Order: sequence, then C-alpha cells, then structure tokens
Amino acid sequence: MKAIRNSTKLFWLVLLAVLAGSCGKDDAPKTEPEPEAILTVYGVISQETELSILTEALEKLPFLRNQLDDGTGFGASKNGYTVFAPNNDAFASFLLENGYDGIAAIDAENQADIDFLTSYVRNHILIEKLDEANLEAEEIGFLVTHTTQGINLFFNALESPITLNGSSKITNTNLQATNGIVHIVDAVIPLPTLATFIAVHPDFEHMEEAIELLEPEDSEVKDALTDAAEFTLFVPTNAAFESFFEEVELDMLEDLGPHILKYFVESHAIPNNIVDASEIESTIGNSTVNTMNIALTTGKENDVLTLTDTQGRLAHIVMEDVKTSNGIIHVIDSVILGLGEPSPEPEPTLYEIISQNPDMTTFKAALEKLPSLRDVLNDDSNVATLADNFTVFVPSDIAFDAFLLESGFDGIEAIDMENPDHVDFLVTYVYNQIALESWPRAILEIEGVGFLSTNTLEKIQMLFNTAGGEMVLNGAATVISGTSAKNGMVYLVDNVIPLPTVATFIGAHPDFQTMQQALEIAESELGSNIKNDMEVVPSYTTFVPTDTAFNDLLDEINANGGLEIETIEELAPNIVEDIIETHVIPFNLVDASDIENASGGTINTLTDELQVDVLEGGVIRLTDPQNRVANIIWTEIRASNGFIHAIDRVLLGN
Repeated sequence: MKAIRNSTKLFWLVLLAVLAGSCGKDDAPKTEPEPEAILTVYGVISQETELSILTEALEKLPFLRNQLDDGTGFGASKNGYTVFAPNNDAFASFLLENGYDGIAAIDAENQADIDFLTSYVRNHILIEKLDEANLEAEEIGFLVTHTTQGINLFFNALESPITLNGSSKITNTNLQATNGIVHIVDAVIPLPTLATFIAVHPDFEHMEEAIELLEPEDSEVKDALTDAAEFTLFVPTNAAFESFFEEVELDMLEDLGPHILKYFVESHAIPNNIVDASEIESTIGNSTVNTMNIALTTGKENDVLTLTDTQGRLAHIVMEDVKTSNGIIHVIDSVILGLGEPSPEPEPTLYEIISQNPDMTTFKAALEKLPSLRDVLNDDSNVATLADNFTVFVPSDIAFDAFLLESGFDGIEAIDMENPDHVDFLVTYVYNQIALESWPRAILEIEGVGFLSTNTLEKIQMLFNTAGGEMVLNGAATVISGTSAKNGMVYLVDNVIPLPTVATFIGAHPDFQTMQQALEIAESELGSNIKNDMEVVPSYTTFVPTDTAFNDLLDEINANGGLEIETIEELAPNIVEDIIETHVIPFNLVDASDIENASGGTINTLTDELQVDVLEGGVIRLTDPQNRVANIIWTEIRASNGFIHAIDRVLLGN
C-alpha cells in the first residue's frame, strides 16, 4: 500500500498477524467471500448509472480508460487500481463550478480542457487496490494518486463515512473489479494545496492555528499555502507544539505576540522552491537547508532525516514528501527556532497607537482627561491594573463627536472634569470601549460569537459577533481595522459601543432570536411592557432559552398534541407571554452565587417558583412547576442593568 504509515503501528499489525496465524485454522472466524469480479474497473464504472458522467470523462481520456479497462499494457499497474468515483450529481456540480455546462462542454481537441480533466480524474485513481477494510485498518493517512506529480490524497477513516481531502465522502464501497476496486464518492476530490492538508489533518491543528493567527499584513505564508506554485513547509506535530509550550512556559500560541509568531512560522517555510527528501539528504555534510529566516543543518539518525536549528534543537522528519498541488510537506517531531528572538523595533503601546492615529484624536483627548487610564494603556509598570493586556475599541472621530453631540456635549472639550456628572459619563463610556485581555481578530473569528468583559467597574460584558464576515459589537458598532500593540490590541470602530442592557443582548445574540421574537409578540399583540422593562428597569434578571431550546419546545408540543407548529408566532400570544413571565425576575439582580445559594430551595420569577439544584461539577439545574428540567449553560452574562443566564430548555409555569 503506497501510503505514508507509522512504522510502530505497522510492527504491531505484523505481530498481531503472526499471533493470529498461530491460533490454528479452527479458530479463524468464518467470513463470506467477496463475490468474484467479472468486470474490469472501467467495466464496473460504465455499468453504474450514477457514474455515467465519469464514464464519459474516461471516453475523452482513452489512455486512462484503457488502463482501467484491461489492466495490461505500458504503464499499467501490477497491483490493480482503486478509483474513487464521483457520482453524477457531484461531477455535474463540479463541472458547472469550473465553467463547463456538462461533460460535453469539455473539448477533446482543446489541450487546456483535456489537461484540466486529466488532472482531476487522475486525482481519483490509485495505482494499488485498497478496499474499505484497508483504509479502516490505517485509520488516517496519505495515499499516492495517479497524478503526474504523485500528489497525495488524505483519507480519514476515523470519520463515518470515510472522508477524502476533508471534503469528499465515500458513499458506496468495495465494488469489486478484475483489476481493482471502485468506491463511489459524493463530491469531486479537490486537488489539495498545502493549506488543504494543514486544515484537514488532525495532527496539524497547532500549525494551522499558528498560521491563522498571523496578522493580515503578515499573511505572505498564509496566502502562499493556497496560491504559491512552489512551496516547502516543515510541519511540527501537535505533540511537538505541546512540548514547545512546556519548554517555554506558554499556555497558547498567541502568547508569542504577532511579531515573534510571524518569525516562528517563517522559520518553517521555504518559499519558491520544492525541497524533497532527496534534496535534503544531498545537503548532509556540505550545506544547509534555508528557510525564510534561518539555516538548518541536515543529518541522518537511524535512517531518519534530521534538521538542527540555530539553537541546536534537533527535529526528526517523521513523515517526508507529502506532496500537494503547490508544494511539499515534511512532518517533524520538534518545532524549529531561530537563534534567539528577532530584534524588531519595540512594539508601540496601546496609547501610542491611539495617539498616532489621525482617526482617533477625540478618543485620545478623552484619555488625556483620564490620566490614570491613559497611563495604564501606555503600559506604565507603576500603575496597578486588573489585567496585563487590553483590547481597545476606539470610535472614529466622526462617531465619537456625533455621540457627544447627541449626549449634549459640543465636543470633548465641553466635558468639565470638575463636574462629577460629566466625569461619570466619560468614565462609563470610555471604559465600556475597553475589554480585559488582548483579543486578536483571528481568535475572535474562531470563536464566532461570544462575550468579553469590559474595563467598567461592574465588568459589564460586550457581545462580539463575527459570523457575518464583519466584527459587530453589541449589535451596533462594526470594526473597521485592527492593530496589535505591546500590551494588547487596538481596533477602530464606526460607532461608540453602547452600554448594553438585557434587551441589547437578547436582541443582538444570534442564539437568543426566538426569545426576542417572543418579546416582540407579547409587546405588539398584548401591549406587554416586559421588552421595554428589560431596557429601562435598573435591576433585571432573565433566564433566556437558546433557539434550540425553543425548537425543542415546539417539537414537544407537536408530538403531544398532534400539531404542526413550526414557529413561535403560531402560538397564542397569551401563551407566549406566560412563557416569558416564567423566565424573568424584574427589579432584582440574581447572580450565579445567589442561584447556587438557593440550591435545594427555590427562586421566584415573575409568575412562578423554580426549584434550584447544584449538581456535581457545578452545573445549576432549574425545575419548573411542570417538573421540566433546564440546565444553565452560560451564567451571569452582565448587562448594564442586570444579568442573563442562558438555559438549554424552555421553562413552563402553572
């Protein structure tokens, strides 16, 4: 099997085979033999109605068709063939996406068309016979395709069904042929780039994260993994990264900081060149292999190629020559480091970035009125702070000036720092633009949706949502750009981030939209004040079921009543209002500790009494009057006027 395998695993497989053979024929399980094949691989494909487009494609490629048809002649495989055959829907969609209105649109007289078709069809063929059991025994790994360059194909048999290059699934396996085997797949297998394999291999997760964390202006390597024509990458395994974390006492990659992270990734990359294992071996004893910023000394240890970096750290190439359409990967068991850290210009502080940006002059003037906060953002080590790093969302001058005018101030200079009301106003809104800790955009995009704690006295939270391609804060302010600093991140935003109320978070969080709809129904149909109260009442606590919880409730109603209700709008408005009232506690701030202290007892919502139990592991469980149980899955989401506790089931009252 021409796959890149783990030699230790192979040893154990051989040992188990020997032991099994010594048990005697009577102990062997009886299995049904595979039906005897009577058709060639091409014959099997041509007989399958859902493979008619692939059959037509092979007719346009007679050299490949003949190989798959009789298995003899020049260049034929002695070990049979494996074909991952895209079904008609998959092939038709693929052709359309690439500008061809069906297989007939591929012109057999047009060399560009034939080259395109050849490269993709060959990418689905192996020059060896592998059935489903072979793949499952290996679990994950790389196979060699019939492409001219011998591009690899990644399979993952730990997933069900088996996936190929992370995007194509085997839907019908083990169609036996006289000269091989056919597996039907549900998508055309893409020609893999370096980025493909880094994204789909579970042992490359830390390397993928390192590349994703690169700043946009440092994205040369990130872009090259997809776009470059020739690129070589040394990829440390997850275990190699974890050893590195222990060695340098880091908790996560982003702790390296953006400049060091860029240097780190580039130390593993060789652009504009494909350096295979034979070339690496040829440099032993006479030259080095040079990445983007360091020279690696090559060697060999027990027939395994090694790389030694400029700090004398030894890395073994544990998997060599993983070939993609745009380069090659060598997997290593240790990260590569340069000689000490690079010596860049010192990174500016948060305050320095703000003070140098012409779109942030109003916010800078506000900081000058708050010298203690200014000094914190300027990384003054003499100032005690609650956090080492911060993320500052700075409203543009246009946005901040407009906000001040709406609030009754004719510019930042109109704020009188001798007036306590003016001071409270400025402190509240400026601190609300600052989140504790440093949050690179790449991390927030990975999270998608979530809450950050601000630097306000009450640690009011800030909702971020990157799901739509933009980063939106509290549903009202959109990030324009971002810059890393010595002590955090600065983002320019198009609006002053409003102080969030309970109503703000329910309206803006994508998983609270059914609760928002319920509030709107009660307000519009019954004149309910609950939605308005969530905006204006100074102390408010709400248990908010997720959208999934509401969907489960509708399913439950339908199952019990033989109904077909699809949305909450189809419920009677008074029922919707009753549901809301079971979840709200107006004029009271009930935090997580208050709920935990009620364990074994009850807490009262607007209309009902809920039983409280704290389970082993700290999970808080609420039981409603109908003995329905909900778990609190997010506790104490802090708004300016109260708390939200998200729950996984809708509560019902009497």
